[in-house]
Amino acid sequence: MASPRDPARPKENAPITGSGPVVDGEAFDDDVFDDEPEVTAHLLEITEILPTELTEALSVELSEGAPVVKGLVAKRRTPRSVRPRRGRPRSVHADREILRAATAILEVKGVGGLSIEEVASKASVGKTTIYRRWSSRGTLALDAFLAVFDGHQAPPDTGTFSGDLRIAFGRWVKAVSGTSAGIMLVGLIAELQQDRLLAAKWQDQVVAPLRAQFSIMLDRAISRGEIPADTDASVVLDLVFGACYYRLLHGHRPLNEQFVNQVVDVVTIGVGARIDLAAGQPDAIAGWRFNR
Repeated sequence: MASPRDPARPKENAPITGSGPVVDGEAFDDDVFDDEPEVTAHLLEITEILPTELTEALSVELSEGAPVVKGLVAKRRTPRSVRPRRGRPRSVHADREILRAATAILEVKGVGGLSIEEVASKASVGKTTIYRRWSSRGTLALDAFLAVFDGHQAPPDTGTFSGDLRIAFGRWVKAVSGTSAGIMLVGLIAELQQDRLLAAKWQDQVVAPLRAQFSIMLDRAISRGEIPADTDASVVLDLVFGACYYRLLHGHRPLNEQFVNQVVDVVTIGVGARIDLAAGQPDAIAGWRFNR
């Protein structure tokens, strides 16, 4: 006996009125599906003009009735790099205003006093706009530093190791001595101790390019026979920049022209190269000389 909640079900072999197909237990007339042959014909035409990728992606069996999808096979996906980008393009104006606001704050408060909220307010953008571009205040500070830092320049070629090092190192010291870039640099060195992503970007965008440029001068000196071929470039560069970082971080002695000349002379003698006395003349150090 059928449950009062369930409608009475027809017996398994009970006849159903109507001559058409059956859908959910109801009979329909054949004329409802008169367009099936036409649909099938259209599907056949479509499959003939479909790209190979699509016809391979779907295994379709066309019968006298409706098509039956047998299954999906591995689809060829368009590489992410060539897919059209969704949404609005990144605003160059917003980037510029954010970096300008961050730089203004960094010059006064340093990296420790930088907040995304204050940058967003000064740049007249939302915080989400900033976070879509920079994952932390440290990475934002790094880009602001790179925008004003003037220490990445092509290495000079004076013909001597001493002359090259004096000009290149002098430019770098001048770029961080008493400048907004120097203030940012001190804060970034502290910040990267606790920000892994910033530390990785710092190595890739600051340390590696700078050391690569100075290594060119060492390679030239080795090629000229000025210094031994087995000179460890890493140790030489550590001696040069280590002295600068030490004074920059502790502030116990000034970063000035005298400091540059002393460091260059000590390192030059240490690697066995000849000191280029002419490099100390004004015409040789033009472009990096400190203001007196």
